[in-house]
Amino acid sequence: MQTFKRYAMSSLVVLIVICACGKAENHITEAADSILPRQTEEAKELVAQPVEVKDISLNKDVILKVAVGSKGCCIRKITAKKSCKKLVIPGNIEGVPVTSIEHTSNSTAAPDDDEDDDGLSINIFGVMNNNSDCDGAASTEELMHANNTNIQEIVLPDSVKTIAKSSFQGLTGLKKIHLPKQLKEIEDYTFARCSKLKRIDVPQNVSKIDIGAFWLCKSFKRLHIKSGNQFFLEKGDVILNKSDYSMFMFSKKKKNAVIPKEVRTVGRNAFNFFEPKTIKVSKKNKYIKQKQNCIYEKKSKTLVAVKSDKNNVVNIPKGIRTLGSEICCIGFVDKIIIPKSVKYWCEYWYYNMYNDSSRSRRCIIYIKGKKTPTIIGDGEKAIPWDYAYKFKKNYFKLFYKSFKKNGRKLRWSKVFKAYVCE
Repeated sequence: MQTFKRYAMSSLVVLIVICACGKAENHITEAADSILPRQTEEAKELVAQPVEVKDISLNKDVILKVAVGSKGCCIRKITAKKSCKKLVIPGNIEGVPVTSIEHTSNSTAAPDDDEDDDGLSINIFGVMNNNSDCDGAASTEELMHANNTNIQEIVLPDSVKTIAKSSFQGLTGLKKIHLPKQLKEIEDYTFARCSKLKRIDVPQNVSKIDIGAFWLCKSFKRLHIKSGNQFFLEKGDVILNKSDYSMFMFSKKKKNAVIPKEVRTVGRNAFNFFEPKTIKVSKKNKYIKQKQNCIYEKKSKTLVAVKSDKNNVVNIPKGIRTLGSEICCIGFVDKIIIPKSVKYWCEYWYYNMYNDSSRSRRCIIYIKGKKTPTIIGDGEKAIPWDYAYKFKKNYFKLFYKSFKKNGRKLRWSKVFKAYVCE
């Protein structure tokens, strides 16, 4: 899932506040307690209430650190012994409903300003992780520490409305989790590196799912949307956004997947998790069409999804008029062939189309048209930077002026035998 690397580099932001008094802590868990993540709405509401932070002994195996308010309580940290295999969180603590799960420090308030994009995060067990991929140089073990490997099942009460990002990441033994009925969002890295987790059933009230929530879940095979959900709809092999009937993602791991007739367009992250070997658009679909491993909107002729061939080539079919924003892509891409029918380039149309960086090669874009494209949006965002370009020499001046007008420059490279965009 090569697009996850890029996706992960920009997804998680965290504010680190390390206490200046005393000696630096040596243990991951102790250091993690000094991190104050951005608080969820439920946590902010809880902060506004009179709050008492206390340790609650759930049983002989589990201790909860809980912030108890008058309207709800927040689970701030869970400490579980190795003998704990099934973790069941109660719906009420001291007569107050459990409404959120979010690791914070012992203070009752946290700064609300922007967090630093340092790639660090912390789970509900107090384990610090690094969610950046370090340009591919770091291993999974270095990025996300395996922890609480004994826990195989987690049951959360239906009173919980929010689960903070990264809460259960690194639980490499987790096989099953019951999500609460009132849950609103599934956030980034919530289940990252839960390598034995195979399925998630999405409750009715969930309105947002960050695909990065399942990063490095190598056994994951099924994301099921429960009937009655107001925001997502599961149809065959795909999950749709109910608001516009765009394809959100594939619902299951399959070699051969079919995009049904209900899908009206393909969302920009639709191929970012499950990547089938073959994709077919239903012949009954009136909104999108497939040709040469490319999917485009039938009416506007806008390209929305591609799959590179065995030579890592994306050959855009004739008749396409617009390169849509952040075109979905499966496979590495070494070459993109743009026909003369393409008239418009949208911002970041190329974002998901890149090659295997380990081979240190630039992706080459072949432009067959005689006219420069019309840019929709910011030119610097619509013209791929650090790519190589090939077109007929007679048209160099024309493209040079157009690129320069939009903040880009072309120069000849003897190495690539093509023009390089800077």
